[in-house]
Order: sequence, then structure tokens, then C-alpha cells
Amino acid sequence: MRVRGQWWLVWLVITFACMLQGCGDRDTLEGWTVFPKSSELVFSYHRLGNTLGRTYGRKDMLAALEDAARHVQKKYPGTRIAYLDVSQPKGGRMLPHLSHRKGIDIDLVYFGTTPKGGLFPTKPTLFGISYFLRNYNCQGKCGKLTFDRARNWELLVGLRNNKHLRVEKIFVEPYIRDWLLEEGRRQGASDTMMNWAKNTLRYAGKNAAPHKDHFHIRFVQ
Repeated sequence: MRVRGQWWLVWLVITFACMLQGCGDRDTLEGWTVFPKSSELVFSYHRLGNTLGRTYGRKDMLAALEDAARHVQKKYPGTRIAYLDVSQPKGGRMLPHLSHRKGIDIDLVYFGTTPKGGLFPTKPTLFGISYFLRNYNCQGKCGKLTFDRARNWELLVGLRNNKHLRVEKIFVEPYIRDWLLEEGRRQGASDTMMNWAKNTLRYAGKNAAPHKDHFHIRFVQ
């Protein structure tokens, strides 16, 4: 369940807890790295999370993400992938997530289009307000934004075809899964790609946080 009226209060509590949890040294594990705040391929959507040390993960996962971004840019030049939480510098529990402990989970903001056909998101926000205000409803709308089925499908293709680390699962809401599979069929995707998408796109369950504003990507260990 997403909090509406008092989102700011909930976010303040979560932020304070994360600040306490994020204190300490920033040494990381072997084979891990801090993800870039901003590059030509990816950027950290909520800068506070980056500052608090919530954007560490495996180097090969970053390489996989950058590979996927290059694929998307071939069809949609200038598109960058906006990511949210990854893991703490040395892994372990990271509030408020149940996962994100092993450097193999990452949240990616869904691509949307503005009323004038522009891309969303293109720049970071300080506090990661997307957690509470950027939910796409069953009509594919989020305020004035429209869920970009074609670009989000292209991201899935790029993730599947990356040469660095295999994707194990992608958590989305059931209606978003339906949109993406419909888009794949509309584009004439191969049986192999469609089967991969059907098996990989999953519902996280009623006890998990909703995935109405972001993909939760889990790579193999």
C-alpha cells in the first residue's frame, strides 16, 4: 500500500532511519563498486539515496545495466536509465527493503512520456519522491505522464541481451506485465524473447512493496 496524504512524514521517518543505517565507512566488497551519480548511460534518480551509500553493487551488474542502456539508445538516442536503490557498501539489510542485500538487486524507474511527447525521467530528484507520487494506474497514467510501453519493452530486450550478467527475475505489477507482453507481441518479438519475458516478469506478492513506479531487477548471484 502506498501512502498518499502523509507521504512526507513517512519519507522523513524512512530517511532518518536510513541515515542512521548508512553511517560509517564506505569500504565495499571485492568485485563491487559504487554506481555513478550521472553518466551518459545511467543516473541516480534520488540523490539522497546515493549520498547515503545505497547505490553499491556488483561491477558486472553495472556493466549489464550500461549494456542495456546502450541498446535502448540505439533506438531512442539520449535515453538514460534512472536507477533507485541498489545495496549498501557491504550488503546486508537496507531499510525499508526485504531484499537488496547482495548487490544483485536494483530498482529502475519506468520510462514515461509527457503530454508533449518528452521523456520522463531525465534528471534526478533530491528525495526520491517517486516512491510515493509516481505510480502508474491501470490506465497507464501517472498524473500527466503516460507509461511508455515501447521504451520499457526495449529496456527488457537490452537487459536480456546484455553480455555481462544474466537477469533472474523482474518484479512488476500484474497489469504492467500484461502491457509489456502486449507490446512485445505488437512489435513481433521472437518466441525466445517472449518466453523469456513471460518467465522473468513476475509479481512480487501482496507482502512486498508495490512496483507501480519501478522495475525491481534481480540478477543471478
